[in-house]
Amino acid sequence: MSQVWVTLHRIAPDSSAPLDSMRAGAAGQYAFRYTTFGDSTAVYLVAGNFGGIAYFADPLTQRTVSGAAADLIVYDTASHGVRVTVESRHVVVSAPNEAGQRRVVEVFMLANATDRTRVASATVPTFRATLPDGATDPRVAEGAIDSDAMTFAGGRVEATAPVAPGTKRIAYSYQLAVSTAPFGISASDSTAMLEILVEDSAATVSGDVVHEEAPAALSGRTFRRYTRQFVANTAALRIVAPSGSDASIGAVGAVVLVIALGMAVVFVMALRRRSKSGALPFGEASGDRVRLAPSDGAA
Repeated sequence: MSQVWVTLHRIAPDSSAPLDSMRAGAAGQYAFRYTTFGDSTAVYLVAGNFGGIAYFADPLTQRTVSGAAADLIVYDTASHGVRVTVESRHVVVSAPNEAGQRRVVEVFMLANATDRTRVASATVPTFRATLPDGATDPRVAEGAIDSDAMTFAGGRVEATAPVAPGTKRIAYSYQLAVSTAPFGISASDSTAMLEILVEDSAATVSGDVVHEEAPAALSGRTFRRYTRQFVANTAALRIVAPSGSDASIGAVGAVVLVIALGMAVVFVMALRRRSKSGALPFGEASGDRVRLAPSDGAA
């Protein structure tokens, strides 16, 4: 793995930036010495780029990290034969704005349980969905994948971002006119967990696809909440939201992705909590290695 560039990153509320980088040695080894600074909750972690895809090791939470604790595992890629499933799907419907439009955000958590990274081919994306009838102004949701990795055309959503082993968040939003009622979300393949949040006290969801839970409250806003596990198909689901509250969600991306447990900020906060006990004046990651995960396609 001597061709892999390895970079030491710092992530913190005061600033985030790469600190140092090097090419891995012939056996995949790398070594960094660094001085911590600024916010005591800063996270330091090592990342490597292999095949144009970034992979991350666990955060450096001790003064010296070496051996398996600092292994940076990268993966072979494949554009077929790698099954990616929908671990969860979250649909958040805001109250209508002054123009009578509701912003809807959909968040998919994809799961790759294989030992290879799924990449798009020239004809097959890594993720595909459809927009509901009447949807306008589709856009990539804040905090999700890069905007150039997702396209909207002909009522279809396609993403070309790689899906490495583990989970990956795909999120996008669109608008629906209040007059578009009732409306359905686009049909999808099976998902292990479906959640629908509607900012409307009079909202109902028809069909037996989901059942209602206790309302969810966030930032002074109340959402009717519907969930269901192991949903085979959402085609029969219809949302009736006739009135809505007086105000729409201002920062749609921030509110929605926090609710859906998908914001990058949530990830960083979790890393910060893990690293508090390891905040030290300096650190060292040495004698560690970049390792290619074994797979059918690995040499």
